[in-house]
Amino acid sequence: MLAAAAANGALDYALTRETWQLWTGLSMLLQGRDAEAQEHLSACLLSMQRGDRQLDLPTAAVYLAEAQWRLGLEDESDATAELAIVSASTHGTHHLLLTALADMPSVAIRAADTKPSRMSSYHEVLAVLSGRHPVRVNVSAPRLVLEEFGEPILTVDGNVVQPRLTKSVELLSYLLVSPDRRATRDELLGALFDGRNDAAGRSYLRQALFRLRQALPADLGPSQDGDVFSLVGPELAMGSAQRAVDIIAQAGRQHGEVRLQTLLHALSSAERGAFLATVSDTWAAERRVALTEILLSARVDAAKLAYRLNRLREAKGLVDYVLREDPYREQAWQLAIQLEYASGSDDAVLALYQRYVARMRELDVAPSNEVRRLVTQLRR
Repeated sequence: MLAAAAANGALDYALTRETWQLWTGLSMLLQGRDAEAQEHLSACLLSMQRGDRQLDLPTAAVYLAEAQWRLGLEDESDATAELAIVSASTHGTHHLLLTALADMPSVAIRAADTKPSRMSSYHEVLAVLSGRHPVRVNVSAPRLVLEEFGEPILTVDGNVVQPRLTKSVELLSYLLVSPDRRATRDELLGALFDGRNDAAGRSYLRQALFRLRQALPADLGPSQDGDVFSLVGPELAMGSAQRAVDIIAQAGRQHGEVRLQTLLHALSSAERGAFLATVSDTWAAERRVALTEILLSARVDAAKLAYRLNRLREAKGLVDYVLREDPYREQAWQLAIQLEYASGSDDAVLALYQRYVARMRELDVAPSNEVRRLVTQLRR
């Protein structure tokens, strides 16, 4: 295909030539022809810079950084990787940067290793790349929405629906989060009825299913194939917990103010309370813990973004919340110390550091070198 493109004139114009060089360079990398890859990608990047064509520049820089590193040009590789993230940050092409780094993740790993702080941009990129949550975007609002934060509320086509059994709502929530939205009878009995695979447990499950189907339109209720129960896809039915997780995953592909607003939107959706606050089953408790971690991490990310955007009061409110919920979170302490320094008080920096040391002592853990180094730098 690339040969055909060249034969048809792709090399005659700067824009199409750069595209050809970019994908030829990637092809060479994938074949292990690293010197040829470097030649094509270097020419591509130079042409993009001369023509001020920034859209695909981070992609070319990522691929070139990999080629340079393979050829032993480590300093050049580090500089090219830095160019990639600076360009993406400046021109709002963060998603394209992440796409290229997904092809060559070692570029991000090496770039993060060169940074003295785990709060660097490349550390944030690594967190996104290693995330377990895929980016999902629904083009239309689902008909069925289960509000899972706080006391559950079920709506269908905008109208509140109340199944007669609370267990029916719990069953719906369980199916919404199950892989492929499918669960066997044994899985449902184990999660929702403490593994009671007896006549009473099976009867209660049948009642919960019946009441749920009774409350929902026929095309939205759970279906059954033998001992397997399934639910419609996310385009028709969605739980608010998964929706918050999806929004956070979307934020990972964004940058700056847009990313901050996306994260704040996700966090605001969880302000009604804990996941299924009225449910005490083990599966719900485990899901609650997992969601709490996701939301706290998102709040730390939002605080870092607010700090970089000079919205210090907003950043402080976010990081203070995190430390109230999890007083052992290292990145939150680092950011809190930076915020105190920004307020102009050396005494406040030292007082906060003492609080951090006391918290770490509770875990019998020494203060990290990174935090000590940060405090030393701030007090110079």
